[in-house]
Amino acid sequence: MQLILTGREHLGDDVWRFSFASKYPVTWLAGQFIRIDVPHEHPDASGTSRFFTVSSSPASQKPQITTRLTSSSFKQALAALPDGSPVTLLDLPAGDFTWPDHLPDPVFVAHGIGITPFLSILQDRADRHRPLPATLVHSNRPDAFVPFAAELADLAKSHLEFTYLRLKQLPTAAFLATTFADLSARTVYVSGPHKLLELLAPPYGLTSRQLKTDYFPGYAQSDY
Repeated sequence: MQLILTGREHLGDDVWRFSFASKYPVTWLAGQFIRIDVPHEHPDASGTSRFFTVSSSPASQKPQITTRLTSSSFKQALAALPDGSPVTLLDLPAGDFTWPDHLPDPVFVAHGIGITPFLSILQDRADRHRPLPATLVHSNRPDAFVPFAAELADLAKSHLEFTYLRLKQLPTAAFLATTFADLSARTVYVSGPHKLLELLAPPYGLTSRQLKTDYFPGYAQSDY
């Protein structure tokens, strides 16, 4: 299936949001990902395709991806595409990094651009007039642009049951255990670099039963 690049927005620093349209409807669940192919000359070892979380809410009916532009051949080729260019959607949206309506009080943990699935998840619930009983812990490099900070702060203001915490360092399982007295009873969603998953996964304090992860291959920690 082809997607058409309809526009792009520079959010800050090296973070860009790309918007797409399709001749045929594309449906997804908030938190799912897609794989996009952008053929280009002299691709690097990672090839011509990448996985991206859809950062827009399904209610928009327009898939968006948000990413840091790096020196990779794919990111440079994507940035060079003029509006109106086609790209190939290699697979239908997939993944189970979603928030079922019946699941109460999850803890969301993201680092840097790993925030993208949570923006989609939270905005989707707001679009459906559902409550947001969750806490989002978002860490970033001290000198880095914080993606979607304004949008998330607005959601916290309009939904008092939603808490948005910002950190300047990767959180640990010990930090979460101190912050959430009932952590053992909650489901914890983690989106970020492998180092973050190492800190949160067993044997560091969280069980595999309560941990849901969203990790894409080929992303270095500096890309987040």
